[in-house]
Amino acid sequence: MTADALDPICTRDAWLAADQARVWERAEVISVDRSRPVPEPRTSEPRTSEPRTSEPRTSGSRVPEPRVPRSGVPGSEVLADERKLGTAILRLRLPNVPDALPGQYYLVRLPVDSPPGVAEQAYSVCSSPYPSTPEIEVAVREVPHGRVSTVLARRTRPGDVLEVRGPFGFLTWTERDRGPIGLVGAGTGVAPLAAIIRYGAARGLEIPMTLLCSSRDRSDVLLGTELDAFHHRFNWFTLVHTFTRAPYDPSVRYHRRIDTGMLADVFMAAPPARRPNSYYVAGPADMVTAVRAMLGTLGVTDDRIYSEDHS
Repeated sequence: MTADALDPICTRDAWLAADQARVWERAEVISVDRSRPVPEPRTSEPRTSEPRTSEPRTSGSRVPEPRVPRSGVPGSEVLADERKLGTAILRLRLPNVPDALPGQYYLVRLPVDSPPGVAEQAYSVCSSPYPSTPEIEVAVREVPHGRVSTVLARRTRPGDVLEVRGPFGFLTWTERDRGPIGLVGAGTGVAPLAAIIRYGAARGLEIPMTLLCSSRDRSDVLLGTELDAFHHRFNWFTLVHTFTRAPYDPSVRYHRRIDTGMLADVFMAAPPARRPNSYYVAGPADMVTAVRAMLGTLGVTDDRIYSEDHS
C-alpha cells in the first residue's frame, strides 16, 4: 500500500506488524551540495537531534569510526544533501517505492571496525510519501562526537552507499485522522512534522494545521524557507516561530522556550475552525515531556497527543 492508495482499514496495529518485516536495503549517494559547509559542532549546546535511540558516542580510548561504503553496490541512492548549520537533508533513492506514512523514520546503519561491526541510528523522513516515489529525504543533525551523524553530515558524497531500514514509527497523520491539528517541533523534531505538512500540500488538502516551531534563530530553522512559503501560500497552514537565541529579532512574536502561555496563545486562542483536535509533538525529550504536561494543564487529554523524542 502506498500513500496515494490509502486503505481505510489500515491501523497503527497493522503498521506495527509490518515493522517486523522490514529488511535492510542499500542506497548510493548521487550528488552532494557542499555550497554551505557544516561548521564545527557547538559542543556547549544541548543535543536536539535524532529520534528514538541514543547515538553511540566516543569516550575514553579511541573507538573506530564508521565508514561510508563507496559506489558499486546496487540499491538505493542518496541523490543530494543540503547542509545547513550542522544539519544535513539527505535525499535517498530506495530500491522500491516504500509503503510509508507521513511522519515516519528510517534506520541508517554504517560499518565500523569494532564489535558488533555496525553502528545504526534513526533519522526522520521530512519528505511527503505522496506522490509515490522511491526517493525520500531524511534530516540529520550532527551530534558532537556522534559516530553516525558526523559521518552523514560531513563525509557523505555522491556515489556513497548507505544501508537503510524502514519505515518505522507512529507519529503519523493522514486525512483519515481529520483535523484541525496542532504541531509542536524543535530541532530535527520539525522533520516528521514537515512531512505531514508537505503531504497536506501535495494532496491538496485544506485541513487546518498550525506549527509552533522552536529554534535558536532564523538560520537554525529546519526547512525554514519552504515552511515560510507554505505559510504565505496556503490558508490552511499557520506557522508560528519562537527563537530562543535571537531576543531582538522583530520578525517573530516569541523569543523564549515554549511555555504554557505560548501554547494557549497559539492553539487555544485560535478561531474555533482552527483550534486543534489533536497534537503532534517532536523534539528533544525534555521539550516533548514538558509540552505534553503543559497541554494537559490546558485541558488536552493524553489520547489527543502524539509525540516522538529526538534525543
